[in-house]
Parts: sequence; C-alpha cells; structure tokens
Amino acid sequence: MKRLTKKLILQQKRKKKQREKALRRIRLKKRREQKRIHTLNEIVMTAPETFDIHMEEHRHSLLEFIKNLQKQLEKPSARKIVLDFRQTKKFVVTGTLLFFARLSHLMGIRNRQITLKCKPPRNSKANQVLEQIGVYKLCGYHFTGKLKDSDVVHWQVARGTVVDAKYYAHTIEKHEGSLAEPLVRGVFRGMAEAMTNVMHHAYMDTGDGKSPPKNLGWWVFSQDKDGYLSVAMCDLGIGIPKTLPRKFRALFNNLLERFGAPTDAQCIVASVEESKSRTRQRERGKGLGDIIAAAGGDGTVMIHSNKGCYVSERGRVSHYNYKNDLEGTLVFWSLPLAKEN
Repeated sequence: MKRLTKKLILQQKRKKKQREKALRRIRLKKRREQKRIHTLNEIVMTAPETFDIHMEEHRHSLLEFIKNLQKQLEKPSARKIVLDFRQTKKFVVTGTLLFFARLSHLMGIRNRQITLKCKPPRNSKANQVLEQIGVYKLCGYHFTGKLKDSDVVHWQVARGTVVDAKYYAHTIEKHEGSLAEPLVRGVFRGMAEAMTNVMHHAYMDTGDGKSPPKNLGWWVFSQDKDGYLSVAMCDLGIGIPKTLPRKFRALFNNLLERFGAPTDAQCIVASVEESKSRTRQRERGKGLGDIIAAAGGDGTVMIHSNKGCYVSERGRVSHYNYKNDLEGTLVFWSLPLAKEN
C-alpha cells in the first residue's frame, strides 16, 4: 500500500471540508424551507388596542377581531394561530370577558388540534391581565413578570357548563374558591341563584327549527375590592331578544303592537320589567330583577344582549342599541358590600 504524500493528504482534507460545507448548505436550505412553510401555515392575528364593548368604535374593532378569530379557529386546516397583543393597551372587564369566553370555548372545541401562541402586550398592565385571566395558559406562554397592579390581581375567573336547572346552583357553588368570597355569603347566595336562572335560559330551544348551540357554558369574572363587589357574567347563547318570544309570548306580542319590530334594547327592557314584577312575588323565580334590586340606588347594572344594552346606574335607567351583535348575553353589576348587612 502506497504511502500518501503530503499533497494528497491536503487534497483529501480540502475535499472533506467542501463536502461538509455543502452538507451544511443543504441543511440550512432545508431549515429555511421548513421555516418558510411553517410561517405560511402560521396565522397571525393582531388584537385591538382596547378590549371594550361599550364605545361603538371599540366594540366594532373587538367584535371583528373575535369574528375573524372564530373563523380561523373553525378552519379544519388551521394548525397554528398567533395572537399579537403588542398594540393592546387596555382591557375593560366586559369586553375582556367576552373575548375570553369565545376563545376558551373555541379552543375547547378544537381540543389540541391547533397550536395557539401569542405575542405579549408592551403595556405592563395589559400584560398582567392576560396572565391573571388565563389567556397565557391557553397560549402556552410563560409569564415572567409580576402581578402587582391592584385593579388586576383581585379579579377571579370561574367557568362552568350548563347541564340542567336543578344542578345549576350547585355548579356555581363548586367554584366558590374561584369567585370573590362575598358572592357566596348571605344575600349573595340569592344573587348567585338569580344569575344561574338568567343563564339557564340562554341555550333554550327557540322553536325556530334550529338546534340550540352545543358545548356551551358560562364564564364569570368577580372582584371584591375597596368595599365593592363587581361581577361580570357571560353566556354565548341566543340572547334575551330571542328568548323573549319563547318565554313570554304575550309580552312579546305587546311589544309588536307598540313598536312593530322591537329593538334588542326594547326586548331587554321588557324582560327586566317582567322580571321585576316576578321578583315582588315571593313564590316566583328569580332573575334579572333580583340583580337590579340588589344593586339598588348605590350600584350599577349593565345588561348587554345581542345588539341591545340596558344600564341602571344609581337608580337612573337608560337603554340603547349598537350596530354590532355580540351574539350572547353579558351582565355586569357592582354594588357596595355594605349592602350585605
């Protein structure tokens, strides 16, 4: 066997380096291609600056974002969605609850068939909110900051599934540890009963031949802070305006006679007034009237359902309609805890 000369050894070394370099280029090209394909399959959705359903402009932006998100999550081909919160600066409790309810419901339907990621807000408080309510958990994002702002850390989150009216109150009680403590004490137990009764009708059959929505439930944010109890509850049902003709046909017929085609806000007002009349009868069930009665002259109640809104603030009542339908019902109320006594 011939001994390799120094020249041949150098040639072999050069060829080896060239082969290794070529292999590195091939691997790099493959990684870039995989990243390109991965990026093509990745859907980035930019979140609105403000999560709010009260102001028309903010409401439109939020509902469009939720609508587009729902459309993407319902696509069988969707594999990865990135929620970009970098521009988000403010989370208002009602708009935030509606978003969280929709997101958690849709992710429950897909059941690990899709990867949800996020880009956190640059705003510190907005960043804390997403950790506190559990959005980061849904996105698999590790929060490295600190929950410190008082108007964030006191909010508690609970959710449940509607099974049957007789089990509904028990379902709320199962989440006592997640709800602000005063909600489940004394008079607030009656309020919890009123809340469950309101949400029980959200998924009823309207008699229009369409099946009630499936895989639904309720979501609640609650806070006990600075002597006030604040509660926001949300369902993704058919809404008060659509349940009214089914539950109270005579009342709805009266609205038809008075207004022709009643607006969603007029339907909510009628439902509230009817509930108030039942509240005064001891043997009748509880409902929206109980919540408004508990708030009294010192508290605030807001009822959003589909396009309508009813507000009772320190005894003053107003109602109005929006252009955009939130497709569900959201009730917010806040009252001094001194009323418990």
